[in-house]
Amino acid sequence: MKNVIALIAFLFIGFAANAQAAGATNTADREAKARAEKMVARMKEKLQLTADQEKAIMPIMVKHYTDMDNLKKSATAPNPPTDMQKAKADIRRVTDRELNRVLTPEQMVKYKEMQKKRGEEGQGK
Repeated sequence: MKNVIALIAFLFIGFAANAQAAGATNTADREAKARAEKMVARMKEKLQLTADQEKAIMPIMVKHYTDMDNLKKSATAPNPPTDMQKAKADIRRVTDRELNRVLTPEQMVKYKEMQKKRGEEGQGK
């Protein structure tokens, strides 16, 4: 009888831990999607995106923010800041390559200007 109770308790703890981890993932996914929606809305306004472009860009930006979040979560103290900067730059390069397939050359120039301005504002300039 004790073994059955122990087994049930073990299963319950396992299910609870799994549900909690799934909840954290769902929260992170929702946060990445919310940030992507804000960015696509800014891009729509600044770059005059078409409806087709907007639809194509949304998954690109969700992946971008998900990858950035995963990078931050996986970061450990012994890693030099330059490793983190390089990894972020790699993610940005992939995102830019994907956006380049969707945006016109003029829109891509404006997007780069948006990113540069955003970076300067983030650094307090």
